[in-house]
Amino acid sequence: MSPVLPRRVQRRHFVVCGDNPLAFRLAEELTKKYGENVTVILRSKRDNHGPDISRLPGVRIVESARLDEDTFRAAGLPEARALALVQHGDVENIHAALRAQDLHPGLRLVVRMSSMSLGRRMHDLFDDCTALSDAAIAAPAFVVAALNDPTLSVVRLPGQTLRVAHRESVPEDQVLCTLTDPTETPSPLLPDGERRTDLVLALATGAPEEAVPAPPKRRAPAKMLWDVLRFRKLWIALAVGLSLMAVVTTVWSELTGKSWLGSAYEMMMTSAGSGQVDPNLHGPERVLQVVVTLGGLVILVPIATALAVEFVVNTRLAIALNKPRTSHSGHVVVIGLGNVGTRVVRQLHDLGVDVVAVESNEKAVGVPVVRSLGREVIIGNASRRETLLAAGVDTCRALVTITSDDATNLDAGLLGKELQPNLWVALRLFDGDLAHRVEKHLGITRSRSVSYLAAPAFAAAMIDRKAIQTIPVGRRVLLVAELPLARGSELVGAKLSAVHDSGEVRVIALRNGGRSEYRPSADAVLGPGDRITVVATRAGLGRLLPRTTGQQPG
Repeated sequence: MSPVLPRRVQRRHFVVCGDNPLAFRLAEELTKKYGENVTVILRSKRDNHGPDISRLPGVRIVESARLDEDTFRAAGLPEARALALVQHGDVENIHAALRAQDLHPGLRLVVRMSSMSLGRRMHDLFDDCTALSDAAIAAPAFVVAALNDPTLSVVRLPGQTLRVAHRESVPEDQVLCTLTDPTETPSPLLPDGERRTDLVLALATGAPEEAVPAPPKRRAPAKMLWDVLRFRKLWIALAVGLSLMAVVTTVWSELTGKSWLGSAYEMMMTSAGSGQVDPNLHGPERVLQVVVTLGGLVILVPIATALAVEFVVNTRLAIALNKPRTSHSGHVVVIGLGNVGTRVVRQLHDLGVDVVAVESNEKAVGVPVVRSLGREVIIGNASRRETLLAAGVDTCRALVTITSDDATNLDAGLLGKELQPNLWVALRLFDGDLAHRVEKHLGITRSRSVSYLAAPAFAAAMIDRKAIQTIPVGRRVLLVAELPLARGSELVGAKLSAVHDSGEVRVIALRNGGRSEYRPSADAVLGPGDRITVVATRAGLGRLLPRTTGQQPG
């Protein structure tokens, strides 16, 4: 399919490639929040999110099945300020980025990558490239929603989870930097000194939280009645048998004028051991023995059948669930171990929160990851009551349903509320209007969209390429950025302490080829190719960038 040219190509516009939820949210963010002109390359206006994207004001569409040079030229890539490749498929995005670089050397690239280890190597292939994972960006928001702590903020960096906390609540050797002192007015950002009231950025080491008591089990009247009637087959059989015996007693008394119990005893003794009707009995006595024998069968056969059925059902249920009910309580249940769910479990684990995961596919990539953390995984359908009970949803502190299917997430969330009416539930839903109405009308506590959470970071990377995370501090925001040191830059050969800028910049990690070292020594000497991770204000980051690139601020 040859590319369909837009009516008019705007100079200095942005180009987005994709027709998925992230492409839609990103185009919406760039046009509505930043007022930019955007060209979107997609396969068809009629497929996937093509219809929604094509209705956005300020968006021009190029339809093409291939991201080749002709398509990029039709989209006006040589005049573009930045290109975002947000398709699902790391290799396809890298291939498209290489083609775009040949057409427009030096173009700013923002690339969606599932594998962040591969994403970090993108810097070696391109001069100006930011690799982002929508799952990694969105996961902290689900963690915060699950724990229902408005003061909590989580930052996930390569190989490490960070958290915002009060200094007095974390060991000193886990503190990376002071963010602010909330007791001062106005509260300073990145201040020097140490106060117990400080809000700090700290390592999340996985130390267990204080035990959270399980919610009290209130046995509602309906529940108590169900407990009594759960063996309803047995009770029905007994009721039928007793009713039959009452009828027999009344009939016998009317026919013979004798005590039924006495006569029955005599007849049972007479025929004891034979198992047959006594041939010497006549009239009403013979009828009575037949009725008594049949009555015994009426009582015993249903009872035996009921017990056998109960045993078979319970056995099959235990086999289907693959394991007995979890012994956890006060934990968080996470449903779905895709890219987002796996990251949520890992970050909750880093925060020391007890987690039980539920996944329908035992071969899902997240299953071995979660099990390697020592966390329990229930394999089963999250829309079934017995699966959620096996995960302990009726005794957990929160339920996070985070599969890629909105219907499954909503079904599991509503079922969780049935099992525990006051349960705190966080849902993953794409449609913003649906999410709002679900919270308002169905009692679901929180709903989140991965693309909605990730789009602002992708848009910011297209405009301000260095920030990789943000930390909200009241109504202000601090930026987290990883900066490579170019050969010949001002900081090469300097000590790490030279990067520090009181109130503006703090270094929290240093990487020189291997893993990032958190809390590095202030006397470490910086070399070309080293990467420093900093927390900074926007102004502080703006002053630091020229010192890492060798360019003079202009």
